[in-house]
Amino acid sequence: MVGVTSDFRMGFVMMSYRTGDKAGYLKDTLPDWLVKFEKYFSAHEYCAGDLLTHVDFNLFEILDHVVTCFPGAYDNSPKLKAFWERIGNIGVRVVWIFFVFGKN
Repeated sequence: MVGVTSDFRMGFVMMSYRTGDKAGYLKDTLPDWLVKFEKYFSAHEYCAGDLLTHVDFNLFEILDHVVTCFPGAYDNSPKLKAFWERIGNIGVRVVWIFFVFGKN
């Protein structure tokens, strides 16, 4: 999944910094990725199956960029959206734990 995440990121980076073609990305590139991710997360909780790894946070970050540019992008991909929300909630908890318990 590291390579898959990198490939997904590269498509977004190319759209963002080279072509600027948001409409083309939304029509021609993103839908294929959403289908692939939806299928994968229909059978797996995390990128490494049942094990949370750094790749989950890497994928979350690019998914977050995508949904920032294309609000509602995951509305028709409930498994992918659940993954994105689950990983995002982990980050919120980590920040809260650091804030509460990290002070000395």
